[in-house]
Amino acid sequence: MAWTEALSALFVTQRGFLADFDDPWSEERREEAEHRHRRVLACYGEACLHLGPGERSGAERSARTTPRS
Repeated sequence: MAWTEALSALFVTQRGFLADFDDPWSEERREEAEHRHRRVLACYGEACLHLGPGERSGAERSARTTPRS
């Protein structure tokens, strides 16, 4: 089911990536991780919408979430 896969990916991608490191390589990886997180938010929101009215609030939360900086 897409919803469970998206939720699992959301749990993984919402974590920060090497926050204690401030070097070019780490910054590039953080940007990539942020991009993936935004894509996962979109996938999760869409999966929630396909589940029907019971998951509409999950879709709305996903749409309103501002990825961390």
